[in-house]
Amino acid sequence: MPLGKGELIDMLFCMDIGNTNIVLGLVEKNKVLRNWRIRTEKEITADELAILVNNLFQASDVSLGDVKDMIISCVVPPLLSTIEEFAHKYFHLKPLIVGPGIRTGMPIRYDNPKEVGADRIVNAVAAYEKYKTAMVIVDFGTATTFDYVSGDGAYMGGAIRKESGENITVVATGGLAPIICEVSETIDHVEEFLTLEGLMIIFNRNKQNP
Repeated sequence: MPLGKGELIDMLFCMDIGNTNIVLGLVEKNKVLRNWRIRTEKEITADELAILVNNLFQASDVSLGDVKDMIISCVVPPLLSTIEEFAHKYFHLKPLIVGPGIRTGMPIRYDNPKEVGADRIVNAVAAYEKYKTAMVIVDFGTATTFDYVSGDGAYMGGAIRKESGENITVVATGGLAPIICEVSETIDHVEEFLTLEGLMIIFNRNKQNP
């Protein structure tokens, strides 16, 4: 449903930067209102990114000035400085970046937490917040990844399935998830906006407890 000019204000701009695609989303009052998927260009400049984002915003009757906060998950480190420059120059803010020191609300029970991609933690946070049970999150992205969250809400790493001894809910996300779900007998839920919702949750947890 189209929204009129001036209707979207004080929004959170979410960016999930993957190796193949960047998923963008605008969130207001805990709802994903707009979302886009663009190709990851590792050599893009802050100004080029601004032109692209502004065009997407204008097509949806949104202004750059509507954005008041920003959160980023990124698995392409060379792009981080570009995104930070983009945020400072065009939104006049310092984005929250998912990484060490950020409050996710989820214990990471993994040998080396720094090895876990930010997007995988974000997905796990969103899925557990929604279903509150032991689960495997399957992300059909550039590579298909499996992540196991225990019944008490801890990130355990790669999928353990039967070895966990828990009744497992399988949550799928990523561009191919709806297609795979049609032929899969093990997927319980498909969540199109899982990463954007996870970014929103993490942002709120850090805003409330700075």
